[in-house]
Amino acid sequence: MNVQTAASLVQLGANARFIPIGYVPGNKIFRGSPETHIYDRDIDLLWIGTNSARREHFLAHNQRLFAGRKSFIRLINVGQTLSVTDPQSVSGEDFADLAQHSKILFNVHHFDTPYFEWQRLVHFGFMQVCCVVTETATRTPGLVPGEHYFEEDVKNLPELVAWLLDDPEGRNSAERVRVAGYRAAMELFQLDRTLIELFGINQNNNNLFAF
Repeated sequence: MNVQTAASLVQLGANARFIPIGYVPGNKIFRGSPETHIYDRDIDLLWIGTNSARREHFLAHNQRLFAGRKSFIRLINVGQTLSVTDPQSVSGEDFADLAQHSKILFNVHHFDTPYFEWQRLVHFGFMQVCCVVTETATRTPGLVPGEHYFEEDVKNLPELVAWLLDDPEGRNSAERVRVAGYRAAMELFQLDRTLIELFGINQNNNNLFAF
């Protein structure tokens, strides 16, 4: 799911492919719709991920970012963020439900490496029609900062979020960008089409995405 890793493996001689895991028809997490306005959503900021010293440091030193806002923050000290069995985790369906009620899907990187956290940003951000706001990340094909999502240096994230939530111009930009991000993700990242293009899978295989 990391295009830079795939490119590095190819340079080393491995037969690697970038697989942008995306929309799967019938999957319960994909119920996002751009029909309602972003500011009709109840939650201002949604931040779910595995815990790390870097994320703890950001949270401890940026309380003003969350002060007076309706936020849902869950940094989990377990090996897997998404689980229906671990009581400390959040299930994929619960994450999607929360995202569908959130204005902004927020992201600070786990480590210093600026990895584009694919599943969280795409499945639970773009495809839930959230306004995705992330610390500066590596580029991924088809998604453009400022057009489909917002990115900023970590120290400037509080100012960016305040602008998007409080300033009329920022609110209009958040609405425009989150709808553009949803449409781009849904157009570019259909998993059945991706697999067909990468591996020449028979399009008549109706059991390909059985659950």
